[in-house]
Order: sequence, then C-alpha cells, then structure tokens
Amino acid sequence: MSRELPADGGTKRRIVPRGSSVELTLLVMMLVVALGSGSVTLLGETMRSALITATGVWAFMVHAKATRDPGQRYEFGVGKLEQAGHASIALAFAVTGLWVASRAFNLIMVGGSEAEPLGLALAATANAVHTIRSGFLLRARATPVARNQGPTHGAPPPAGPSRLVPLLIVQTTLTVAALARDPAIALAADCAGGIFVGLLMTVAGIRILWEAVPDLIDHPLRRKDEEAIAQLLFEQGVDAKELVAMRSRRSGRDVFVELTMDPVEAGSFEDTCRRLARLRQSLEARLDGLDLSIKLHPPPT
Repeated sequence: MSRELPADGGTKRRIVPRGSSVELTLLVMMLVVALGSGSVTLLGETMRSALITATGVWAFMVHAKATRDPGQRYEFGVGKLEQAGHASIALAFAVTGLWVASRAFNLIMVGGSEAEPLGLALAATANAVHTIRSGFLLRARATPVARNQGPTHGAPPPAGPSRLVPLLIVQTTLTVAALARDPAIALAADCAGGIFVGLLMTVAGIRILWEAVPDLIDHPLRRKDEEAIAQLLFEQGVDAKELVAMRSRRSGRDVFVELTMDPVEAGSFEDTCRRLARLRQSLEARLDGLDLSIKLHPPPT
C-alpha cells in the first residue's frame, strides 16, 4: 500500500480551535434566553450563529483527520468530504431560515406573541453581548499579527464586516422591541428582525449550495491540462522513472491530482518528504485551484 505524504512534508501539528468554549457558552446562553423570552429574532440569530460555528467545526474535523492520519486514503484529498459537509450545512441554513421567516410572518398575521417586555429586554441584552464579542474579534483580526497568522483551521469563522453588520441590524430591531411601550410596535420590530434573519439564512444557504454542489460532481481532466501538469513536473526536476502514476479529476473550479512517486535517488524519508513538499508548494503556487496529493511507492520501511 502506498503512503500519502503529510502536507507539511512530515511535520505533524496539533491544531486546537481557539475560542470554541466561549462560543459554545455564548450560544447556549442565547438559546436559553431565546426560548424563555419568545423572541423570534433572537431564536433565528442563535440558529444562524450555531450553523456558522458548525461550518468552522466541520472544517476543523476534516483537517484534523487528514493531519492526524496522513496515510488515510481519500479520493484526491479531503476537498470533496469537506464540500459534502458544507452542502449539508447549507441545506440546514436554507430550511431553518425559511422556518424562522415564516414563523415571524405568521406572528404578524396573527397579531400575537409570547414575548413580554422583560423577555425582549433580556433578548436584546444577550444579543448585545454577542455583538460586542464579534466587534472585539473584528478589531483583533485587523491587527498586523492576526493578518500575518492567517485563518486558523477549526476556529469559528472570524468576525468581519459582513458578519458584524447583520448583528447590528438585529440588535437595532431587538432594542426597538425592548424599548417600545406599544405592544404592536414591539411585535412588529421583533418580527421584522426575525424575517431579516430568516431571509439572510436562506440566501446564505443557497449561496453555499451554489458553490459546494459543483465541487461534488466529478469531470475528467482534459488531456491538454494533464500534459501541462506533466510538463510542470519535469520542469521541477521530476524524472520520468520517478512518476509511477498520475490520476486527476476536475470538481467544480478545482483540479485534484494524485501522484504516485518512486524517488530514484531517495535519501532518508525526512529528506524525501521535504523535497516532495517543496514540489507540492511549487506546483500549487503556479496552478490556481490545484489540490495535489503525493504518495510514495513502494511504501517506506
């Protein structure tokens, strides 16, 4: 059996999600307040935040599996596995968003709600904590150190303007609902926030599906493209005797290539890993959308 090289040339790292415990605690608090207050806006925002966190957790699980067990065989890497999870989460986004929006619209039509002024005040406070934390994450992300480090696998998606702006809109509707003396105005503000969150989730789910589903459909790579990749390999010093086999496919916009190599002048296993890691980096830098997997044959002893 062949053995797949780790992406970093043999070095294994343990990547721990940052802020996951804080995120989970905050989500539980929001869920408890949402159910107790009867606020459809906070309920929708809690579900939206939970699904956003689930996206980061799924990416962490896929990456951790590939890092922990580099010998595990995937079909040209873990891209398809990750996209399958994203497609499932996208469906949850769309279905949940439609449910939240329809629930809010139904409350407007019926003209009644279980939300009391105290419950709406608690809902506005809980969402304010969530919004303030996202603001601090946005500020931390803007620091030079955070920009140089880049994204962390497995952590919840970092707060950005596109993440913070909806929270500010939701906070505005909840604040109006909490401060309104007229129950009709409070109901309208809370339902308006719920409809906004529901539509936001539905649109996000459709967008993610639009990007993920094409990546689940395989297409053969054109012969001209395969020849171009082979030419790049030879330009990087890969001897014809080294290249035992090459498999390729196109999935959406991405190209997946699996190389099985038998180094002619193999030194130690660590030296071979470092050399092939440099080869991987060079090819992926020259070809946009390339996901390269390299395996050794025969397996090292």
